[in-house]
Amino acid sequence: MTLSYTALGDSYVSARESPTRWTPRARSDHHYPSLVAQQRHWPLTDVSRSGATTADTAGPQGNVPPQLAAVTRTADVVSVTIGGNDMGFGSDLATCAGLSSPNPTGAPCRTHFTADGTDQLAARILRTGPKVAAVLRTVHQ
Repeated sequence: MTLSYTALGDSYVSARESPTRWTPRARSDHHYPSLVAQQRHWPLTDVSRSGATTADTAGPQGNVPPQLAAVTRTADVVSVTIGGNDMGFGSDLATCAGLSSPNPTGAPCRTHFTADGTDQLAARILRTGPKVAAVLRTVHQ
C-alpha cells in the first residue's frame, strides 16, 4: 500500500546544516523525511524550512505559504518537527557553547539558565508546548 507523506517543520528536520545537496526550499535532500519517503516509496510533500516557528505552520514564513496548507485530506502520514525556534534554541546553543568553552567540566549552562532561581529553559518549554499542541490539533482536523 502506498501512503502519501507530508513533512512539516523547522531546521531540525530540514537538516539545514547537513553536508548534502540543498533543494531550493532550504532543506537537505537527505533529511529524514526524504529518506523515509524513499525507503517506503511514498510520495513526499515536504514543506519543512529552516527558521520556521509554530506560527509559520499557520501563517506565511516570508513569501512561503503556511506549512499547514500542504496538509490535505489525502495526506496519510504527517510528521511535525517544530518548536525549537519558538524557544530560541539556536541562540541557547550558542550561549552554552560560549560558556562551556572555558569551563568544559563544570555546568555553566545550567548556572546561566537558572541564575534567577527559575529554570528558564523549562519555562520556555512550558510556554511552547501549547503552540505545538495547537499545530498538532490543526493537523488532526
